[in-house]
Amino acid sequence: MKELIRKKADEQIAEVELRELLEKDTVDLKAVETKLKQIATIKIETQLIFYQIHRKDETKLTPKQREIVKKYATNGLPLD
Repeated sequence: MKELIRKKADEQIAEVELRELLEKDTVDLKAVETKLKQIATIKIETQLIFYQIHRKDETKLTPKQREIVKKYATNGLPLD
């Protein structure tokens, strides 16, 4: 869970840095591209961590509880 929080913080920092790059009088497109790729990578890593946590927690559920979670996930309802 701590890792997920750190990744979200990293993502927010990178987005602030991107805004700073875009607010400059002369925009360095190479730097912007690099920052966008960094943000994309962080988002992917965040999603993977979330799914790993979800899977680990799912193993603790009873079959009935798993059925309920699957029902909510299938209907597109939020799980939290």
